[in-house]
Amino acid sequence: MELTTHQIQRVENYLKHKGIYYEDIKIEILDHFLSDIEDQMYNNISFEDAFTNSKLKWLPHLTYSSSFHTGYAYSKPKFVIEKLKTFVKYNNYKIYGITLLLILGIKLNKFEIVVPHSSIVRAIVDGWILFTSAAIIISYIFILLKKVKTSYRFIFETQILGYLFFPLFMRGSNFLKNGNADLFDISIILYSIVIVHFAVKVFRKHLEFIKTDIA
Repeated sequence: MELTTHQIQRVENYLKHKGIYYEDIKIEILDHFLSDIEDQMYNNISFEDAFTNSKLKWLPHLTYSSSFHTGYAYSKPKFVIEKLKTFVKYNNYKIYGITLLLILGIKLNKFEIVVPHSSIVRAIVDGWILFTSAAIIISYIFILLKKVKTSYRFIFETQILGYLFFPLFMRGSNFLKNGNADLFDISIILYSIVIVHFAVKVFRKHLEFIKTDIA
């Protein structure tokens, strides 16, 4: 049995009340919710009872929780947290590995690789970081101008924008000191590559959803 516009709006309002704000996730949950209600109504269950049954069924998934991968400071419905965690965790594992390399670089400061033309390499790395930082700023401005709240926007804000402090960090670092690269220097380059690659992935996902939503 097909639901009326008013009934669909009631379900949407309920999801919003439960903290489902991101459009990409809201569409997914709404589809599950409506399908479940319609299936029940086909079995001669009223909309009110079917709606109540669906709310009880989804209650554990809409209970607020948090995750280490998304940051314990951000409490959201469990379904949202699981979606976010699935998307970011593999990138986080890369960051953890680089952090371990960074710690080893501090401990094993005798490990060094001679870098030919180190001043040129340093200039290239500085240029790369400035360029990618500018690209991230432009990408975020574009995201804001579109005014569409997605889970990808949240990820961009919480896990990508911190990269903008990287140029300041580089100015105060001893990157390629004395023409040699140690584990600390290598970890800096790897961190930049991983974050920028992830930023491109997140930005593309956000754009794909907007295009699909408009279509």
